[in-house]
Amino acid sequence: MGYGKKNSNPIIVDISEAVSTQLAEKPSKADFLSYQTIPYNPMPPKQGLKTSNPKIVRKTDNNEFVVIQKTNKGYLLYTLNTKNGDTGVTSVGVNWDLIRLKKVEYSSLSYVWWDANPTIGTFASTFSAAGINTSQEQGYFGSALTSGSAISDDGTGNGFSVKTLGASSSVTFTIESSYEALTNILFMGSSGSSNSVDILVNGVVVKNFNPQSYRLPDQGNYAVLNFDLPRANFSTEKNLTVEIRNNDATRVFYFCCFNFNELKNYNGGRVNKFKAFQSGKHFINGAGANDYAIYDSDLGKWVGSFHGGETSEYAKVPWKNLVDGYEETQTLTDVATVPLSSWCVLNEFHLMQKTNLNNKGNMTSVFDFSTDGSMEMKFGLSNCTINTVNFYTALTCTHKDFLHVVFPEIASITTNANNYFRQAMGEITQRNSAELLDLNIRYTTFNRYRGDSRINPYVTQNVDYSKFYYGVVAGDASPINIQSLTFAKGLDFSVRK
Repeated sequence: MGYGKKNSNPIIVDISEAVSTQLAEKPSKADFLSYQTIPYNPMPPKQGLKTSNPKIVRKTDNNEFVVIQKTNKGYLLYTLNTKNGDTGVTSVGVNWDLIRLKKVEYSSLSYVWWDANPTIGTFASTFSAAGINTSQEQGYFGSALTSGSAISDDGTGNGFSVKTLGASSSVTFTIESSYEALTNILFMGSSGSSNSVDILVNGVVVKNFNPQSYRLPDQGNYAVLNFDLPRANFSTEKNLTVEIRNNDATRVFYFCCFNFNELKNYNGGRVNKFKAFQSGKHFINGAGANDYAIYDSDLGKWVGSFHGGETSEYAKVPWKNLVDGYEETQTLTDVATVPLSSWCVLNEFHLMQKTNLNNKGNMTSVFDFSTDGSMEMKFGLSNCTINTVNFYTALTCTHKDFLHVVFPEIASITTNANNYFRQAMGEITQRNSAELLDLNIRYTTFNRYRGDSRINPYVTQNVDYSKFYYGVVAGDASPINIQSLTFAKGLDFSVRK
């Protein structure tokens, strides 16, 4: 076969010589110290099935948002704001303009609905008033619903109520049409309730039903009945009349609301109310940065995020114009122009920001909530003149009850100590064993040559948190200026029971 024969093909010879030349070249020290050329490992992707269910976003204060997102079991309640930055002498302080992650709480349930006073007619009475954890909510969702606190669109935490429609009576509502035709009615059927109810849309009967047929053998029962509404179009008339007519001459009808759905099942149509139960079980809930921090060696102070010295130059979110229907008019909107206390249901949500770092650089931040059970963060540092010996890029103030790590090792966390994990893969899973909550942290990793032992990922556990630390520079002997850098972090929240 002539294995020892020299190849005479000029193209192959040229390629071979070029490869040999490249292999012979040795990288210089400057190459290794350049954060523009060094190799790094991107943030690992989330493992398993990825889904994206509807999520609720509410602006609860100036520069504050609450995001309600589905996770593997139940929901997550995120709080993001600019509040409670560090004012100590070791931080630059003054300005804390980055809208940053502050809290993540487990929620067993979230739902949406449409409710308003009738435009024609009145209900005879309120059978069961709205509240935090009511008999009607337990009647529909189950008696295991035990939470005593909740958040809602109006700040009360109240859910839906039950109204009594008198015998041979009707009520009419004006509902704005949307791009989703299917809607529903939530009601209670019992042995003493009406046996004939009509639903009329624009004066035409679209559904007749017997509420008694939905009751359980020994008790009343809450049920949902679907019906269609005309879809929105480009005509100027978009208001629909929906009439509920009780045909029974002696018995009442127990009405709750329209377009009632658990959040994960919401598929469009008009809603003007939401609720999410709180549990008091937190993945994150404490002071400190959940993103980055840079130590300015010239000032002897920390800067960025929780440590301040950061002013906003750009902050936008996708926001939905509820006038023209679900998703059709979602636009990128300045945070400052989003009305206070407004909310909407979105298929995807991200917060885009650009900040000035104490006039020594800029940070571009993108927080994305599109994937169920996860928040992903991307950062771009540019034009930076800060000389630093510590630059943390994946800080996470995990709740203090997360006392174990189950990846990359299975280990208990030692209190008031730095627990180091020297594995190179950018992923760690912290666990609250008492509540069976997992927080998986995925992050960009860099070559570990600028720092002391803290250049390795570690967790510090104390009375405030089980905080995760990792950075591109940590405890280095001499300051370094990193002019530009990109890095990312993903947080995956799971309920294991």
